[in-house]
This record gives sequence, structure tokens and C-alpha cells, in this order.
Amino acid sequence: MNEFWLYFTLGHQHVLDLGAYDHLLFLAVLSVSYQFSQWRRWGLLVSLFTLGHTLSLAATHFFGLQSNEQIVEFLIPCTIIATALYNMLQIWVPSNSDHVLVLGGSALTFGLIHGLGFGRYFGVIEDQGSVMALIDFALGIEWAQLIIVFVVLVLSFVAQRLFGIKKRDWILVASIATIAATIPMFLG
Repeated sequence: MNEFWLYFTLGHQHVLDLGAYDHLLFLAVLSVSYQFSQWRRWGLLVSLFTLGHTLSLAATHFFGLQSNEQIVEFLIPCTIIATALYNMLQIWVPSNSDHVLVLGGSALTFGLIHGLGFGRYFGVIEDQGSVMALIDFALGIEWAQLIIVFVVLVLSFVAQRLFGIKKRDWILVASIATIAATIPMFLG
């Protein structure tokens, strides 16, 4: 049981690490347009992101997948900006169609990219080749991501219901702020 908590906590801390705020920004911009009542949709997106992240960790840790660190570090902020731009596009060109395949595929793909960014470090944390350690780590990631989404949903509720900010304006401001916070990642 102690081993579970160790890897669960490491996964949790990986996502909530303010020094590596890419997860925070991605999940914030991914969930800013949702409400609590849409829990199936945002829950699916978060889980697909975790699945992609975990598959990348497994590929690097168990199968020795190598990736170009510079390309991955460039693609991570691209995924965040792409999600923010998608939100803005949905505001400017509203559509009645359901984009679950686009969003789900993007969340999975972006999870794969983010996982590649951490894959080389996971081997340092867990050197025994344990699948259970990876699962425990993934559960910690999932839990932390749900916390982030919950906080974003509360902030969205407060902004829209208590302060009367229109949903459209809230999504636009949050997406632009996310892009602004992401740009320094290209320089670091």
C-alpha cells in the first residue's frame, strides 16, 4: 500500500508542480468552456489526456521509445495554444455539431506529447519496470487533473453567475490569458 501512495503522490505532484505548469495551463484551457453538468464530456477529455500521457510513459519506460527532447518541448506549448485557439474559434464560428471526436482525439494526442516530455524522468523514479507503479502514477495524474478541472469550473461558475461575465467573454479572456502564459515556454 505504501508503494501505491508513493507513485500516486508522485503523479499528483507531477501535475500540480507550478514549476512545470504545462498541465495546469492545458487542463485549464481544455475545461474553461464547460460546466459541472457536462461532467461526462470533460471527464472523458481528462481521462483521454491521462491515457495518452500514460501510453507515452509506458512506451518510453518499458519499450525504450526515444523522442527528440527539443521537438517535444516545442510541441507541448503548441498543444496548449492550439486548445486555446480552438476555444476562440468556437466563439467566433459557433457550430451546432458535436466535436467530441476532434476534442477526444486532440486530448489523447496532446496527452501522448505531454507524456513524452516526462517519459525520460519516469525511468529515474521507477527503475524496476513495474506496471503497477505506472498505473498508480497515472491514477495520481488523473486525480490531480480532476482537481484542476474542478477549480476551473468553480472559477467559471463564480465569474459567470456571481459577477455576470458572459460565458463567451469568460472563455475568450481565459484563452487569451492562457496563450500569454504559454508563450514564455517557447523561450525557456
